[in-house]
Amino acid sequence: MSESSEVRRFTLYGEATVRQEPDWAHIEPIGTRAPLHDWTIAPHRHPDMLQLMLFEEGKCVLHADGEEFPLEPPTLVYVPCDAPHGYRFQPGAEGWVLSVSREQLELPAIAFTIEEGLSGRTRLGFLPMEPNSHHLSMLRHLFADIVRRRRHGSIVVDAGLYANLSLIFSLVEEMLAPSAHPSDDTGPRHALYRRFLTLVEERFRSGLNVAEYADLLGCSQATLNRTCRENSGEAPHELIANRRMLEARRALSLTRASVKQVANDLGFDDPAYFARAFRRHAGMTAREFRQSRMRPMPEGIDADAG
Repeated sequence: MSESSEVRRFTLYGEATVRQEPDWAHIEPIGTRAPLHDWTIAPHRHPDMLQLMLFEEGKCVLHADGEEFPLEPPTLVYVPCDAPHGYRFQPGAEGWVLSVSREQLELPAIAFTIEEGLSGRTRLGFLPMEPNSHHLSMLRHLFADIVRRRRHGSIVVDAGLYANLSLIFSLVEEMLAPSAHPSDDTGPRHALYRRFLTLVEERFRSGLNVAEYADLLGCSQATLNRTCRENSGEAPHELIANRRMLEARRALSLTRASVKQVANDLGFDDPAYFARAFRRHAGMTAREFRQSRMRPMPEGIDADAG
């Protein structure tokens, strides 16, 4: 039986089932969960949960998209829903991990901030901060206030929490602003571009071509091509290919699925075509890429990812 190229999924890391109400939120110190796994959090996803980690002390290596990124405190890590990520902490590392359910993000009290600022961000980001910066001071204050509201990790949900979350997400968007989408246009073409990106995120495994995406969007290929080039500098087929190759890198780095299975999961009917496409994208074969990035997966995680 072939192994899936899907990265393991959890609610909270290592827990197969957690009672999660629609307005669920959770906060805990890094030192609560990491020591249980020898300070190594294997690559995984949270399909219905956004996380923010405020890393305050020690050493940490972040695993994301097949790469490793050493983090120096203080750093804020932003993990969108379903983004693969993992950590290797130095024992004794300190900081806080805030987890917020997808349903919470859709509540009117904070949805405006997400919609206006973070809705297009499906990639993980990390933000080193100056120790005396205004952003860090504000985040520490807001995290501390949320900690005061917690009961056994879960947070008392009230208007104060909504206000804190809205302020936190506004700060995150402000800090992420330099990497925002290239175009600030709010006209029809930019709206079409955002719809296209959303559709690619939903359908990139299906193998749809540009003509099929254009049909689903109700526009011509020429209009879609012009829109993508104006907003990103890339053609639609390049954006589609980049998204598929990003997922291929994730699967090759974070799972034990065969190259053939990875190709199949991404909608490539011909493994040889996938092999050529990956080599053009990465400058090496899929197997060479895996050998250069793959590390032994930590053992002892008993929960089923589902």
